[in-house]
Amino acid sequence: MQAQIAEITRARDELKAEVVAANAKAKKAEADYRAAVREFNDRLEERNQALEKWKEAYTEAANVARTKDAERAKFEGLSKAYQASTRSCTLKNKELVIAGRELLQHYEGVTFGDQILAQEPWIGIRRVQIQNLLQDYGDKILNQKVEP
Repeated sequence: MQAQIAEITRARDELKAEVVAANAKAKKAEADYRAAVREFNDRLEERNQALEKWKEAYTEAANVARTKDAERAKFEGLSKAYQASTRSCTLKNKELVIAGRELLQHYEGVTFGDQILAQEPWIGIRRVQIQNLLQDYGDKILNQKVEP
C-alpha cells in the first residue's frame, strides 16, 4: 500500500506540476491573446485615423475642385464678354478708320477757291457746308465711342 500511496503521490505531484505548467501556458496564451488583440486594435485605430485623414483630404480636394470649377466658369464668362467687347471695339475701330479716311479725302480735295469761299463773309454758304460736314464727321466719331 505504501508503494501505491507513493505512486499516487508521485502521480498527484506530476499532475500538480502539469496543472501548474498548463496554468502557466494558459496565462501565457491569454497574455499573447491580449497582446494580439491590443495590437490589432491599435492597427485598426491607426487605419481609422488614416482613413479619416484621407476623407478630410478628399473633402478638401473636392472643395478646391469645386472652387476652381466655379472660377473657371466665371473666367469663361468673362472671356466671352471680353471677346464680344473686343469684336465690338474692332468694328467700331474700322468705322472710325473709314470716317477718318473720308475726312482726309475731303481735306485733300480742298482747293484754294474752297478756302476763299469758306472765308466769304456775306453769304457764308460754303462755311455752313463745311460746318455741317464737320458736324457729321463729329457725330460719326462720337457714335463709335466705346462704353466701358
